[in-house]
Amino acid sequence: MSIKAAVGAIKPPDKEFIASLLRLMDTAMLPGLGIGIIANRRLVWSHYAGVMDATTTTRISESSLFSGCSLGKPLFAYAALRLVDEGKLD
Repeated sequence: MSIKAAVGAIKPPDKEFIASLLRLMDTAMLPGLGIGIIANRRLVWSHYAGVMDATTTTRISESSLFSGCSLGKPLFAYAALRLVDEGKLD
């Protein structure tokens, strides 16, 4: 299945954005990141850049684990917005 067919209107970042990531990471003082697009419960696109920790040289990869520190907030917001869409929350 192509990415376009899998994700509809969502498109992977273009080459220009990917090329700008290192500059953006430097600006944000972010040593590394892993990003991806999930559609139909499948990872259809991913990109990894940088290192796990500013003091190491361990590269970010598909097997890297990240702390879930503040991930509850976007999940709660998503659930609340779904309830709004369903008319169950005002």
